[in-house]
Amino acid sequence: MSNVKTYKIRQYINGKLTSFIKVSCTYEDYKALKSLIFFPKDGEIVDYECIFYKFYIFDDTSKKKKFFSFFTSSDISTKHISKVLSKRMYDGIKVDYIGFFLVDWRIPKNYIRQGRQLEEKTSKALISQGYEVINHYEKSTDDEGIDIIANKGDITLLVQCKNWNIPQITQKELKEFLGSCYLFLYKHKEYRKKKIRRLFVTKDLDYSSSAKKLLSEYYPFIECFTISQLKKGIDNLLLSK
Repeated sequence: MSNVKTYKIRQYINGKLTSFIKVSCTYEDYKALKSLIFFPKDGEIVDYECIFYKFYIFDDTSKKKKFFSFFTSSDISTKHISKVLSKRMYDGIKVDYIGFFLVDWRIPKNYIRQGRQLEEKTSKALISQGYEVINHYEKSTDDEGIDIIANKGDITLLVQCKNWNIPQITQKELKEFLGSCYLFLYKHKEYRKKKIRRLFVTKDLDYSSSAKKLLSEYYPFIECFTISQLKKGIDNLLLSK
């Protein structure tokens, strides 16, 4: 099958990489898979409903399987996905069965507002504690994954706020934040002599077991707080394990 090639599909929503698929298949099968994926227009802010699908494809022996995940339009069903992908070949797997394991967590219509609310509360809490705050979310700048920078004396806080309606914070979100902090400090040399604290702030979301394991391994390199904890005084808080 000389027409089989390796294709990469990256999906960005609101400036964030939300899914990445690398697969070997024909161009026709690549186009079929890509047709299911939601791609916002350049510069479009998504604050309406779309669905995150996570599933495995199986061959007829159920021994070979491959994982896919992506956001799609809210009007695309699991039945439609199965119909589009059935009998196609991906990484040498002929799609005979599709198993959906985590289906239907949505970007709510007030997604943008919810995120901004947590960032505003975090910013106000830090200002009340004597920090000089730079809000990237207000300035519409390229924040490189950092929502807030807060300075006081020789301390700099790099803060990311998560207020999504997702089941759990996973290792993926935490690793992306750590990567963003690394890139930010690499680019902004003026912060390198500062005492850096990396704060991941949520409203009340749970952490997956893998996320908790990562937090334990990287303690005290990354700190996770709820907004209620943050308001009590960041300088007096013990680093979260």
